[in-house]
Amino acid sequence: NTDKAGEYSFPNGSRFSVDTSYRSGTLSALHVSEMGKIAKKNPEKAREIRTGAFEAVPFDGEIDVESTAEGMSGEFWDLCDEAMPKDHDKVTNLEFAFHFEPWWTSEEYQYEGEVFIPDELREYFAYLESEQGIKLTQAQKNWYALKKGTLKGDMHQEYPSYAEEAFLASGRPVFNQQQIAADIKRIKGRDSELVPFVAKDMEGNEHVVRV
Repeated sequence: NTDKAGEYSFPNGSRFSVDTSYRSGTLSALHVSEMGKIAKKNPEKAREIRTGAFEAVPFDGEIDVESTAEGMSGEFWDLCDEAMPKDHDKVTNLEFAFHFEPWWTSEEYQYEGEVFIPDELREYFAYLESEQGIKLTQAQKNWYALKKGTLKGDMHQEYPSYAEEAFLASGRPVFNQQQIAADIKRIKGRDSELVPFVAKDMEGNEHVVRV
């Protein structure tokens, strides 16, 4: 049954609601969709979600936050950056566990026909294998090349091959993304904590460096 706009109830007493934000009351489970885009377009709204909706979920509740990455800044990036290094088995009820689903795990993203693979993509696939440990089949490479022909510069954001790539590619970086990703992977596990510094030029493009 529909109790009011955006809210639905069931005979067993459970109910769910859909809204752009939430504050007050108690939620047993919360799903936030496209947090990265919200944080980029409306930082105050993203902050309201973190300080309001998140706080409405009790200790034994569940919060799921999913999104396309939108650069290495903002509420969504902060959540992911903090969660990425953590061991899933050791995450407490007050922490987020990071989960990334790369495109190449989906069986549908393959094409068996003949496809021209430009040198740029051949180098990218070689990098994935040598630096990220991702070995693609020829059918997967074919699909990627065809899809990139449509999405062009947005390919790495919409279909990232590894987690860091999603954030590096979506913020319009001016530095070599593969080199940055390789450096991040190389120094992971060190005792010192990496801190991302983000600056924007006059056109609003993000420039990111980790130290």
